[in-house]
Amino acid sequence: MIRKSRLLIVILACICVILTIINYAPHPHILSLNEKLHSFGRSRHPSFVIEPNNVEFHFTNPKGISGNSNQVVERNKRRYQQLFSQEITEPLDCELHRPGTQYKKANATIIALVRNNEGVKLGRTIKSLQQKFNNRFNYPYTFINDQPFTDGFKAKIMRYVGDNTPVEFVTIPEKLWDKPDSIDVNRETIAMSALAKENVAYAHKASYHNMCRFYSGNFYNVPELQKYKYYWRIEPNVDFYTDLNYDVFKYMEDTKKVYGFTIGLADIHQSIKTLWPETLAYLNTDDNYKYINPNGSFQWLVDPLQNPIKHQVTGGYSTCHFWSNFEIGDMDFFRGEAYN
Repeated sequence: MIRKSRLLIVILACICVILTIINYAPHPHILSLNEKLHSFGRSRHPSFVIEPNNVEFHFTNPKGISGNSNQVVERNKRRYQQLFSQEITEPLDCELHRPGTQYKKANATIIALVRNNEGVKLGRTIKSLQQKFNNRFNYPYTFINDQPFTDGFKAKIMRYVGDNTPVEFVTIPEKLWDKPDSIDVNRETIAMSALAKENVAYAHKASYHNMCRFYSGNFYNVPELQKYKYYWRIEPNVDFYTDLNYDVFKYMEDTKKVYGFTIGLADIHQSIKTLWPETLAYLNTDDNYKYINPNGSFQWLVDPLQNPIKHQVTGGYSTCHFWSNFEIGDMDFFRGEAYN
């Protein structure tokens, strides 16, 4: 039930924006589609219908993919191997801001949700990120916890952070972390037990549910984050392998990018059986269709070829979704009407 709420937001975000990194500035083609949608209250295409109380998405197989699911998966694996073997290059769509040059930095922070017993693991991450990026740009860190940080944790972390880098330790307000009263506890308990019987991870773990809810709907409301526009989420116990010799936050600002993520995967279909029908029901209510970007990645959302069982169990959803662990984004988007 908690997971369903989290992923409903993810799917709506996918529909409202485009895949990979999202841009506020409308491309002329996108603008014409949006004008058509809002001027006439409807938009039709072979793969979708976007009208008041009539929102539908259809898989049209635009690339003419053939074969059974195993063959599709094998072809995709080969394609991924080709992509992963390619050199990762810097963006080419704007002038990049380099270390040592004079410019106004973006209004941004690096954030991490972390526990007091993860000081060493977080220190490893900070050490790596400082070496690969932040020693050059000195963006502030905001460390977040549902419990007050200990003095020992703070002292440990400060050993990894440069003297010129601002650091803030934040305790999450209970109303932004704890389970809201609106959740039906009886239905929640039944649903969690059903998921546990199907060996779905974290089915009964309240802290995990709180974390998912917080990162999907509340992190941008933390008071100490209100002064920032952009954020980059990091995790304890990770390494960064690529030198970043340009200001990624300034790149987001200059190109009006809204969101970026690192990986997209198929989800555990047992945990989201009603997510897609609920999403469609929402979009077909009142004027909620207006939040759909006609240029969205609908084929990605309803593709049945790679995982037909997942598609069937979820009522037409591919279960493809992006992980938020190392996301970078514009909190003004999350604070806006469409997301909320």
